[in-house]
Amino acid sequence: MQKLTLCFTESVHPLVDVSFLIQNLSGTISSRMVQIADVILHLLTSLMAFLAICVALKRLELSTGKSLGSELIAFVVMMLWSVHPLTSETVSYALHRGELMASLFSVGLVFFHLMGSWGYRWSSLLAVFCLVLGLACKPTVLLMPFVVLLIEHGVSNESWGAILKRRWLVYSLYAVICSIGFGWFVSRGVVQQLMNDFSWGYVNVQPAVLLKYLGNSFWPTNLCPEYCWPVQAASGPSTGAMIFLVLSGLALLSPLVMRR
Repeated sequence: MQKLTLCFTESVHPLVDVSFLIQNLSGTISSRMVQIADVILHLLTSLMAFLAICVALKRLELSTGKSLGSELIAFVVMMLWSVHPLTSETVSYALHRGELMASLFSVGLVFFHLMGSWGYRWSSLLAVFCLVLGLACKPTVLLMPFVVLLIEHGVSNESWGAILKRRWLVYSLYAVICSIGFGWFVSRGVVQQLMNDFSWGYVNVQPAVLLKYLGNSFWPTNLCPEYCWPVQAASGPSTGAMIFLVLSGLALLSPLVMRR
C-alpha cells in the first residue's frame, strides 16, 4: 500500500509506475514479461487506432456524401502503426511504457469522443476517462482536447462554435481536467524541469532532430533509440527545411481551420 501511495505522490506518471508495481507484485517483472505486456499495449493501441480512423472517416463520408473506403484505409494505417519502427520500437524498452500507455489512451480519447458526437453518451464519459488516464501517463496528453476538436471539426460540416455549443459539457470537462492536470504537473516540478533544460543549444538542435524523425517515418534506417544519440546542431539547410515544412503544413491546414 505504501508503494502504491508513492506512485501517486512522488511520480510524474503514476499510472505507468502502477503498471510496473502490479507486475512486480505478481512476479511478472522479468524482461520477457515486461516486453509481452508492452506488446499487448501496442496491439491494443493499433486496434484502437483502427476504430478511431474508421469512425472519423465514416463521419467524413456522412458529411461529404462520398464513399472513402474507410475500413480499408483504417486497416492500412493500423498495419503501418503496428510494424513501423518509430512506433514499434517502444515495445523493446521498458523505459517507453509511458509512451505506449499515453498513446493508447490518446487514441482511445479520439475514438470515444467521435462516438460521443454520434449521440452515444457513454462514449463521452469514456473519452473523459481516457483523458484522465492519459494525463496519468504523460504530460503531453494535455494537448489532446485541441486535437479532438480539430478532428471533429475536420470530419463534420459544423463550425467551431456549433461544435462547442453542442458539446459544451464535454469540452468543459476537458478544460477542467486539463487545468487540474497542469497544476498537478507544476506541483511535481515538470514545468520547472523544462525551464531548466531549455537553452538556445537545445532549440538549435531541434530542427535536425525533427528532420531525422521525419525522414525515418518514410525511410526507417539507422534508427538510434537512445536519448544521447549524436545529432549535428541545426545548420542553415536544416533550419530552412523545417521552416518550409512548417509553412507547408500551415498552408494545408488553413482551409480546414478557417472553414466556416
